Order: sequence, then structure tokens, then C-alpha cells
Amino acid sequence: MNIGINYPWIDYGWDFGDPPSAWVSAENLSSWREQKRRHIEDDFRHFASHGIFAVRWFLLADGMNYGMGELAPQQAGHEWTFDPLPAGHSYYKQLCDDFEYVLQICAKYGLKLFPSLIDFHWCHHGTALDGSPGIIKGGRYDIVRDPMKRQAFFERVLDPLLEISMHYQDSIYAWELINEPEWVIRKLSLIGKKDVNRNVSIRVMKEFIAEGIGRINMKIASRRAQRIQILGWLRPLGHS
Repeated sequence: MNIGINYPWIDYGWDFGDPPSAWVSAENLSSWREQKRRHIEDDFRHFASHGIFAVRWFLLADGMNYGMGELAPQQAGHEWTFDPLPAGHSYYKQLCDDFEYVLQICAKYGLKLFPSLIDFHWCHHGTALDGSPGIIKGGRYDIVRDPMKRQAFFERVLDPLLEISMHYQDSIYAWELINEPEWVIRKLSLIGKKDVNRNVSIRVMKEFIAEGIGRINMKIASRRAQRIQILGWLRPLGHS
């Protein structure tokens, strides 16, 4: 029997990518990351020693470190607005580096990773932490609701992570696009009271998930096609 474990986070919302500078200063960043990676390896080694098969982990969670400072979600009346980080932002490289490190540890100890891209808190009404307008939990539902922003987000975040996954296929169990989306789906209220944390229609959520699945399937199909092409060249060569 294969047994998996839910390992949703160490630091919720900032396990992957750089942490808020208000919490981890630039001069301490390298030692902070080294310590965290030792923590990860120790935990994964422990899981493997107890026969764990797969590990599920939230990647961006509520999005807290995906857009900080001037790039954090902004409140506009009763709504929040948010744009994907611009292409080439340093966040993307660190996200990919951290993700690949986890896959390397999985490969080292024979574990499979079950990455969950975002949590439903991503779509919650924004909340400023420590009174700082630059550190916002949630408030990023534009990424799900706006087709153009969703496309840019998938191109800059999901696609590179899927490309890395293709290099560690034996260490990927499955991909999950969003954890428990039902908690942010709009509902009709008999008393007319709106839940500010239910910001996405079921139709739009289905579109978000369908687009993400399409990208996952496209990446798998592309890799299979590449393998067939390689085999097509190798077979004649092998018989020459």
C-alpha cells in the first residue's frame, strides 16, 4: 500500500521564492534559505525512512510573497486588484530554484511530490499583515477571474514549473491547480448578505482549472512527442 503525507507548508505563503524583506533581511537571506533547505531535507529523509510514498505541498498558497511592496494587491473600494508579476521578475527564478531543489531531494530519497499551485486563500479578500500595505495575504482573485491575467500567470508561473517537472518525472505524483476551490465559489444568500471571501463564480473557476489542465496535458503531450521523435532517429541508427 502506498501512503502519502500532507505537508502543506513550513512558512505558509512563502515557502517558495523570497520571503518578505521585513521578516528576513537581505544579509540573512542566504543563511535563512540554507537553514530552510536543511529542514526540508531532514523532513523528507524522515518521511522516506518511514515508508512514505508521496508528499503534497502548497507552492504559492495565499500568494503572500507573489507580489510585495508596490506590486502587492491594491484595495479599490470593496474590491482588490492585482496584476501578475512582470516577466523577468526575480521572483520567478527563485521560485523555480526552490521547486527544483525539492524535486532533487525527492529524487534523492525516492519520494514523489504532489505540488498544489495555489490555495483557496489566494482568492480571499486581501488582508495586510503587520499593518504593512506591502505584505498582503489573499486579494489575488484577479488571476483567476481575468482571462488575460490568468494567461500571463500560467505562462510565467505554471509553465516553467511544469517544464522543471518534466525533468523529474519519476518524482512527480500529480499536479493540483488549487486546493479546495469550493470555499471561494459565490453562493446565493437568502438574507442578501455577501461573503467577501467568495469572489469567484463556479463558471470562472472551472475555466481556470480547465486552462491549467490543458497546459499540463499539453506539456505531457509535447514531451511524449519529443521522445517519439528521438526514438524515431535512434532506431534507424541502431540498425545501420
